[in-house]
Amino acid sequence: MSPDEALDFLRKLESEKPSVRIMFFATASSPSLSATGAVKSATAAGFSICADKWELTLETTGAGFWYSDPREAPDKVKEEAASKFDSCLDITFPEGHRCLLMVYLNDDLA
Repeated sequence: MSPDEALDFLRKLESEKPSVRIMFFATASSPSLSATGAVKSATAAGFSICADKWELTLETTGAGFWYSDPREAPDKVKEEAASKFDSCLDITFPEGHRCLLMVYLNDDLA
């Protein structure tokens, strides 16, 4: 997925405001951050996610983007993923960090 396509996807999330699950991995083993919120803003330089008491801004300059849906999840989590999530934006940062932004099917699942 190109950076422009990723920005279009993030702007759609900003406009429609579905609940999203963010998982940020500083290392490959386990998430350093896992939270649920909504995309507050999206620009070519990055995006912000917020909830009632927090806001997180990530700069995406130089990042790689991949789009997937639950049908592409590993077999061991595919059924659970399909029951909760509509899609996922996988972001890999130049420093090697990784972020998964998963869009809930509906807000009741968040």
